[in-house]
Amino acid sequence: MYNNISGFKTLGCDGLKDNMKRSTINFTDVKGGRASYRHTTIVEGEREDEQFYVAELKAQLLAEAPKLIDAANPTLAETRACKEYVKNTYCALVGDNVRYMRNALNNVASGTFAFLFSLGCFTHLLDLLCEDLAKIPELFLLLKSCMTLI
Repeated sequence: MYNNISGFKTLGCDGLKDNMKRSTINFTDVKGGRASYRHTTIVEGEREDEQFYVAELKAQLLAEAPKLIDAANPTLAETRACKEYVKNTYCALVGDNVRYMRNALNNVASGTFAFLFSLGCFTHLLDLLCEDLAKIPELFLLLKSCMTLI
């Protein structure tokens, strides 16, 4: 999908509950203003914490790396060929703004992958801002009156 678009990709991830109430993580690739679905991980019996997300993010970064070694092995990040692949393919990581996700993003974007930068999802940030604004009594009344007109 991205062969005709120059530049680097951004790896995005977002956690949610699916229709069966399972914790699910969707991964996307973004390049040139276009996003494409990449992978879904269903979290079963594992704790969603910083270390879990670090392992998932690294596995996704390396999933398409040269198949010189097993892509499921986290130590893959230490190989020169795989590091070069990621360096030539990705520039950023984006994820939820929850603390363990921010910590995981920062963890991955340091050490072996120090050439990456990480940021929280602007859409999630905007949603939180709107929720906080709606808690201001004057704005709440204004929003409520606008909604009854629509």
